[in-house]
Amino acid sequence: MINTIIHLVRNKEGIKVFWKLCKHELKCSYRGFLILYAITLLLAVMINPSIDSMFVVTLTLIYGLLLCVILIMSMYVIIKNYHTSMFAKPAYLTHTLPVSTTKLLIVKILVGLIWFALSYGVILASIIVIGLSVDNFDLQLLFKAFSHIHISWGAILYAVYTVLGVVESITLLYLVIDITHTTHIQRFRVPIAIMLFLIISWLSSEIMNMFINPGQGSLLQMVTSNAMIGQNINTTLLTDMTKLLILCGWELLLVCLYFFSGKYLIDHKIEVE
Repeated sequence: MINTIIHLVRNKEGIKVFWKLCKHELKCSYRGFLILYAITLLLAVMINPSIDSMFVVTLTLIYGLLLCVILIMSMYVIIKNYHTSMFAKPAYLTHTLPVSTTKLLIVKILVGLIWFALSYGVILASIIVIGLSVDNFDLQLLFKAFSHIHISWGAILYAVYTVLGVVESITLLYLVIDITHTTHIQRFRVPIAIMLFLIISWLSSEIMNMFINPGQGSLLQMVTSNAMIGQNINTTLLTDMTKLLILCGWELLLVCLYFFSGKYLIDHKIEVE
């Protein structure tokens, strides 16, 4: 996978094909997202926490539901687009493209990551918009506070870990879809895929804590409080940064394992509808 990315960077034609695939993936899914984003931001503009009325309470409830819908829809669109393009009738066109399976999977992972990032960005923007309607809310003070934040290496590693965690979830989703479309599974594909996703996620978490952090609970919980923004480099933080590096390495290992397992199934075991 890494060699493919390096090859794409060096090959101009490969980059053009890669971005064409990305644009195609985004065009297939952007309409639903734009509508949800627009409704969410519109509700955020209409909500004023300073006003105590039933109308505002109702809008707030709808807004809260929409935030959940955005995250759920991000997952749903990723699953639906992957299934349609790889296993439904349009899959015949996908598999005849002069593009390797590795490139196809990288494109789909990247687009999924883009939608998750945009969704979280819209949620953050809507929260700021609601904050603007609160009395005595000082936007300049907020920006000033952000400008004085010291970004530590721990915070950077935590951000990398978060991104790797999203990529790991996406690759695992693709893998369980690949597994349920092999010749060995003909019925109940959706419930089997859900069960596989939950079981594999649980097993990977247990294995990490068993071999990397035995007898001490969740490794992520131990580093979260000490590896965030604004801390000085000291012995405790260096220890937490080491643990964060281990977490990042573990997530990267899982991404590679899920990615190449899915690639093998697509190349040798899939069954197109």
